[in-house]
Amino acid sequence: RGAPCLPRLVHHVLGRAQVSSADLQALGIDLMQNASLLALEARVPVGAIYCWGLQISLIACRPWRKGVFTNMQLWTSLTREGGLWRMRAHAHENKQRRYQSGVIPTKLVPFLETYLNQHRTDLCRLSGYAGNALWINEKGRPMTPQQFLDTFSRLTEQKFGERVTVHTVRKIAATTMALHDPVNVHQVQGILGHAEYSTSENSYVLAGAVQAHSDLDATIDILARAARERRRLARRDKS
Repeated sequence: RGAPCLPRLVHHVLGRAQVSSADLQALGIDLMQNASLLALEARVPVGAIYCWGLQISLIACRPWRKGVFTNMQLWTSLTREGGLWRMRAHAHENKQRRYQSGVIPTKLVPFLETYLNQHRTDLCRLSGYAGNALWINEKGRPMTPQQFLDTFSRLTEQKFGERVTVHTVRKIAATTMALHDPVNVHQVQGILGHAEYSTSENSYVLAGAVQAHSDLDATIDILARAARERRRLARRDKS
């Protein structure tokens, strides 16, 4: 079952405008920040809304394939290294049989930790689930790739007026870099995990992939600041 209708998300429609990775991340953050109110409207647990928001905001900047992303496990696929959180997929888990890794962006770390410490725990209590699946659905069970796909597509359609699939997110990341940071467009290969890694599964992530993710994060932040400035100017003009 996909996400129920969330009326508060319908007010902004981009029509034919290009949806960027920054737009997707902003949608995810908006869901998390308004999870309590949206949960009342949608009649689902607050943790479910928060989970959906975290997924959208994270996959916007770490556009992994839906199966790998949805099946992430705590302490194996997602680990904490000092103050950093790292997500990884080993070669046998990846369609291209290549190791893939990325650090969680700093601005998403507080959201991730809130999900882990509060909302995921609350969702697991609904069914008594005691496993290590990272993503938990509104019934308190591990989320399936199809559930993630349905929910993601429904929420993006409500927000942007067009259905964005998880697969399309990968193209959006490439387009975001090409349009807004063409100097670093060569980093797309590392962002999508297409680079040919010669390291073993236990090796640390390649410097090229780290730089690729950093470039995408920087581009998203620039676009987010520009959007906030446009909103500020619009409010000033109305006053």
